[in-house]
Amino acid sequence: MSDAREVFFIAGEVSGDRHAAPVVRALVDEGLRVCGVGGKSMADAGAELLADATDWGAIGITESVRRYPGLCLQARRLRRIIAARRPAVVVLVDFGYFNCWMARQVKKAGLSRVVYYFPPGSWRQQARDWSWLASITDLVLTPFSVNAGHLQASGVNVRWVGHPVVDMLSPAPDRAALRGELGLPPTSPCIGLLPGSRGMERGCLGPKMLQAAAVIRDAVPSAHFLWSSVDRPGGTEAALNRRLQGLAGVTAVADSHRILRASDLVVTKMGTVTLEAAAALTPMVATYDGPWLAKFFFDAIQRHAQRFYAMPNLLMGEQIVPEVVPDSYRQSVTGAALAQEALALLGDPAATATMQEGLGRVREKLGEPGVSQRVARWIALAATQDSDLPL
Repeated sequence: MSDAREVFFIAGEVSGDRHAAPVVRALVDEGLRVCGVGGKSMADAGAELLADATDWGAIGITESVRRYPGLCLQARRLRRIIAARRPAVVVLVDFGYFNCWMARQVKKAGLSRVVYYFPPGSWRQQARDWSWLASITDLVLTPFSVNAGHLQASGVNVRWVGHPVVDMLSPAPDRAALRGELGLPPTSPCIGLLPGSRGMERGCLGPKMLQAAAVIRDAVPSAHFLWSSVDRPGGTEAALNRRLQGLAGVTAVADSHRILRASDLVVTKMGTVTLEAAAALTPMVATYDGPWLAKFFFDAIQRHAQRFYAMPNLLMGEQIVPEVVPDSYRQSVTGAALAQEALALLGDPAATATMQEGLGRVREKLGEPGVSQRVARWIALAATQDSDLPL
């Protein structure tokens, strides 16, 4: 028999944990029990963690293959737990391949209702057949309005809820004051460096961003940098920390949102962080690099299938922010190329203003604040409503 007061989350990586946490908090405040898979943010919000998924995420074929056996074991373990606990709702957050497998298993066995928050590929703007998703979910909550239209056309029970970055970040009314809180000169140029949270990302992009910082500082001696730090043991972070010690004018900050709001400009990896920067109206240079094998498969499968890679550009169908990516798997991003784009923006207030106008349009496209509360209301309704969905 299903437990009408329990909601089971599966958020399989750091970004999913961050998006799920405010929803978990809202559900707990409503008296529902929340358990499942996530990370520190979900645990702090009141979820009972049955597995820590902080390191489950993978980028590229090599890292995915390495993690595959362990994730298969975790998936089967979670299916047994869900079968034993019979929660009212299983909420899946992003993490496409893994969570789609879990959705099929839960629906096939009739264990619980399935709500998918951040469905796989929701950022894609092209129409496609999503009918397979209708067969494995009871409700889909998508952050993107275009995706909601595509899903509905395929028969998916879907609601557009907006993107949670608009809850998390807003434009800073006084960036200079924020820099002062960090001990930086309030009038000096401040550049954020955001190489990501995963070890592979930081190993590939971190050194290049620090090279770019050195070039920028040579051109603009008053420039200061905010480095997005992570507390993780290992050779990658030790090597990056040694590089940091040799570079003047760099402050390590663990809170990436603080960096986004305090910086005049950020150099950032691709992904959700570019939408966070857009929500803060912070100009940016977006980049991606990785191991040659990951870039080889990217070349073979995806490079010619889309014009843009940074999320603001994808959503708007035009270049809002500059993208620095390898021309092929044989090449790599350089610190000099990142510095060139950053210096061009620092030296051109008109271009920066134009970009901020474009980022404002991106923010509008992400919906109104209150996203996490809306998501929590739909999940709570799915958990407590006796009749079949649609709601």
